[in-house]
Amino acid sequence: MRQGGRLTLGAIAVTAAILNAGWRASAASTTQPVGFAPLSDQAAAALVQPAAEVRPLNSQGNHTVPSPRMVKAWRKHNKMPYRRFRRR
Repeated sequence: MRQGGRLTLGAIAVTAAILNAGWRASAASTTQPVGFAPLSDQAAAALVQPAAEVRPLNSQGNHTVPSPRMVKAWRKHNKMPYRRFRRR
């Protein structure tokens, strides 16, 4: 194996170790024990930090509202498995 190959292999191993350690820490900090009750609506709302859309290229899409005709056509042709439960 050439020296450049060893260096690349070593860099990949170090990167994988760092990513794996970070994944374990985040997974352990977000899981709850069996039987843990979900947060109340009020407690969950207190954790939300609302933020405005900061990407100017999305401005047009953020301010677009489909017409009733477009919504009707979408509902007619969508393949959502729970579409029978939608409000009419």
